Amino acid sequence: MLLAVDAGNSRIKWGVHDAGTWVATGAVPTANASELKDAWSALASKPLRAIVSNVAGSMTGEAIAMAIAAIGAEIIPYAPRSMQAGVQNGYEIPAQLGGDRWAALIAARRRATGSCVVVNAGTTIVVDALTGSGEFLGGMILPGLDLMLEVMAQRIGSLGVPPGHFETFPRRTSDALSSGAIYAATGAIESMARRLAAKTGEVPAILLSGGAAAQLLLHIRGSVEHVEGLVLEGLVIAAKT
Repeated sequence: MLLAVDAGNSRIKWGVHDAGTWVATGAVPTANASELKDAWSALASKPLRAIVSNVAGSMTGEAIAMAIAAIGAEIIPYAPRSMQAGVQNGYEIPAQLGGDRWAALIAARRRATGSCVVVNAGTTIVVDALTGSGEFLGGMILPGLDLMLEVMAQRIGSLGVPPGHFETFPRRTSDALSSGAIYAATGAIESMARRLAAKTGEVPAILLSGGAAAQLLLHIRGSVEHVEGLVLEGLVIAAKT
């Protein structure tokens, strides 16, 4: 049994993987990382190993390590490499790639038969390009949907504007703000897909994960697959390679 942990800026997602399936999953707000100890201590069967991707800082990492120690599990060292599980890391300094991005690329490589755009839409939206041969070409990071709206509220005085909805041609300020955020995100994803297609000569698939995936799913043109827990999938693969 393996405990996989994906600690992001907003949420910590986790899952216990055994015999090819997830036997338990959960999530807590990153600010409440201390709750993990009780959640994992309540597991009927305790995993003996754990693998962690943490982009939420040292304090969160310490809370996760304490919770893992409380169930007596061993933490498997994890960090992006130059090559792993069929993925070649094209980052200028491979170790500086976020662990969540690396895990998502590893999972995408296992899932995809050709080139693909790997998207993790959370507090930020990461859009990475992966060729059919497993070469990670690079990617972009842009603000997440909520972050875009928060910044606009602070900087342009839209704080009192109620939440809006996506409209193709918005005719209310609230809808214009919400639609603009979605158009910005989907435009970045579709642009990366076009550029990857031009480089590889094949139309890439798009793998979409993260808390905001459902908001983007219906607005992206192309072959899109919504994958829950793509980072956790990649961590399980990484633990074996």
